[in-house]
Amino acid sequence: TLADMAQTSRAYFSSGVVLDEKAVAKHLTAETKPVLALVRDRLGAVSSWSTAELDPVIKAVSEQANVGMGKVAQPVRVAVTGNTVSPGIGETLELMGRDESLRRIDAALGRIE
Repeated sequence: TLADMAQTSRAYFSSGVVLDEKAVAKHLTAETKPVLALVRDRLGAVSSWSTAELDPVIKAVSEQANVGMGKVAQPVRVAVTGNTVSPGIGETLELMGRDESLRRIDAALGRIE
């Protein structure tokens, strides 16, 4: 519906993010913090902020951490959009932009105890 579309797209048109607390409880945890921190470090080194550059970073972290892609992409998705539904993670990061994506991931990392 239009109401759903407006709610879902809000994250892309505002500074900062409103986090869904259920998504946070499930995906932004002490267990996911090291993976999210590794993604943050790797994303910070990406030279071209495009889906073609971003997707391989998520895949590489998944392989390095020996976890499924969902265990990497979902915490990033929640950190960046505030919920568990978005386009592909590379597209989401590209749409959000480098500075805003990194700022939101940093905020999420600071929130995890």
